[in-house]
Amino acid sequence: IRRPATHWLICTQVSMTGSVATGKSIMKSAAEHMTKVSLELGGKAPAIVCADADLDLAVKGVLASRICFSGQVCNCCERVYVHESVKEAFLQKLVAAMEGVKVGAPADDGVDCCGLVSSAQFDKVKGMLDRAVAAGAKVECGGTPLTNVGYGFAPTVLTNVKQSDEIVQE
Repeated sequence: IRRPATHWLICTQVSMTGSVATGKSIMKSAAEHMTKVSLELGGKAPAIVCADADLDLAVKGVLASRICFSGQVCNCCERVYVHESVKEAFLQKLVAAMEGVKVGAPADDGVDCCGLVSSAQFDKVKGMLDRAVAAGAKVECGGTPLTNVGYGFAPTVLTNVKQSDEIVQE
């Protein structure tokens, strides 16, 4: 962004989803006019499942967050950290829930989730998924493009990813 809209426009609020650098620029410019700002910057929201968690409730929360807007908003659950003592039980429940998600056209009855917003986003996600698997990630479910949903993927769960992996960071 070269000059935020607040540079030339007097407005009551600016809302932006994007990079930290762009957010800083908008915040600086908005401060000159005391303009309210809502910024969503580089979201990679995690869920944490503790040893004493209600696993059914945890899966329900992760699933609801993950499929909301097809996972294309920055406050959707991007990754889950699970206590070792409940890891296998949680994973079984999560995989079963994800396999039950109906992906389809937004106007179709019973659809839980739809495809990605564009072919560019599809290619970006597919590339990250392919690189994650090449680096050692295990596909527990999904991971395959859906031919009947435009830019859709079968709901996917990966394990054996590292904090430094692109799919965790981007």
